[in-house]
Amino acid sequence: MRDKTINDIGRFDSVESAVLLCNDEFIRKLNKNWRDEDIPTDSLKYLNIYLNLSFQLQAEERNHSLLDEMPILPVHGLLHLLGFDHEFSDEAEAEMEKKEELLLKSLG
Repeated sequence: MRDKTINDIGRFDSVESAVLLCNDEFIRKLNKNWRDEDIPTDSLKYLNIYLNLSFQLQAEERNHSLLDEMPILPVHGLLHLLGFDHEFSDEAEAEMEKKEELLLKSLG
C-alpha cells in the first residue's frame, strides 16, 4: 500500500534525509499546519522526518522500555518517507507494521 508517486528509490545514486528531534508542542504545531490535526504525533514526515521525543507514554502503551522504543520512531518515519501510510487502511497498517518489524529485526 505504498504511495504510487514513489516508484523506484533505487534509481538514485544517493538519497538524503534530515531528522529533527522535537517535543509535543513543536510537532503539534507542524501537525496542525500540514495535516490540520491539532494534536501531537510520534512522527511526522514531510521532506524530512520530525520525531517527537515525548514518547514515554507510547513506550508504556506497547510495554516497551524507552530504549526499546527509541529505534522504532526513525524506522517508522523512514517508512513514511518511502511512501507507506498506516492510516490508509487496516491492510496498509498491517503491511507497514510488518515492514517495521523486518527492519527492526535487521538492526538487531
